[in-house]
Amino acid sequence: MNRVWIGAIIVTVLIGVAASAAPRIEVDNATYEFGSVMEGMFVRHVFVISNTGDQTLEISRVRSTCGCTTSALPTNSLAPGQSVELEVVFDTVGYGGREVTKSLYIESNDPQTPKLWIHMKGNVGKLGPTHIAQGDLQYLLYVLIDLRSPEEYDAGHIIGAINIPFSQLGEYIGRLPSGLLMIVYDADGALSDQAVAVLIQNGYHDAKSLYGGYAMWVENQGTTMIWPVQE
Repeated sequence: MNRVWIGAIIVTVLIGVAASAAPRIEVDNATYEFGSVMEGMFVRHVFVISNTGDQTLEISRVRSTCGCTTSALPTNSLAPGQSVELEVVFDTVGYGGREVTKSLYIESNDPQTPKLWIHMKGNVGKLGPTHIAQGDLQYLLYVLIDLRSPEEYDAGHIIGAINIPFSQLGEYIGRLPSGLLMIVYDADGALSDQAVAVLIQNGYHDAKSLYGGYAMWVENQGTTMIWPVQE
């Protein structure tokens, strides 16, 4: 009889241990306080997500509130003891003069914490009327390339254009900034289409050709946007 009771107790203990085995999600710091920044700055922080349980943690979703973006996780599956970094970026444009708390949540198969909340908190200073936010400038930035000869460029070009003759374009592949709108033009549009094809093949997917080139621009827009100033 004693053996029966002992066996029953062992089985009960084993069942209890098996039932308690589960993943457990934890974060190194649930609230990141970034202090005070000026409007237009990007606040970046890396949260470290860990599995402190004894079963595999499966992360099903990372959802942010308005104003924050997150990078893709390198993996959504964490073995016991493993960790993963989650980068969060908060764009402060439009939040000037406010104390801000931005929240995100991570959904997983942790039975105790199926939705883990994390936060970014701080004060955003307001810009003056003569200032422009860094985020706004980033949205406005583009690269304008004049493919004509240096002599033609010096004689007159669209304001803001840099001179890279078509024959030298290949030397700048890898040196030009990526991720921005890139507009190229030549005298009449004949070479700019070819230049765009080269740029796109090399990873500059936002490259565009100015239809009609420099000649059509001057014909339609005049010389008010041409530098040096035309007499």
